[in-house]
Amino acid sequence: MLGPRANSKVENLIRQIRQAAGLNQSDFARLLGRSIQSLQGYERGRVPPAEVVEKLKVLARQHNRADLVPALEGHPTAVARVIPRRAAERQRWHDILDEILDSTEADAITAVEQALSVFANYVRAQQAKLKKKA
Repeated sequence: MLGPRANSKVENLIRQIRQAAGLNQSDFARLLGRSIQSLQGYERGRVPPAEVVEKLKVLARQHNRADLVPALEGHPTAVARVIPRRAAERQRWHDILDEILDSTEADAITAVEQALSVFANYVRAQQAKLKKKA
């Protein structure tokens, strides 16, 4: 499902990047890993998800349109669809953890705790790398 309407500036950026790449909508949609209907929606003002915005930035640079990248950097469209999805994912994870913790199965609790600890360390390391780049 596509999100709310995007800024007309962003929809024009998407079209400009596609045209700079010399691609029709079908080929550009395939390059983005999206359906042609999704791309048409983005070009009409629908909000692209964050992963599409990231691909657009790469494509803009590859096709000598790096001048368009700043308009995509930190644009609300990059997070508009991610926030509600993350809230739902967060709730699902809380529900799973509550179920495990309520089970009083010591082995399950220990296994989950160890796995989460490893993953938390990984996430911290990735965040530290991103901060160094910034």
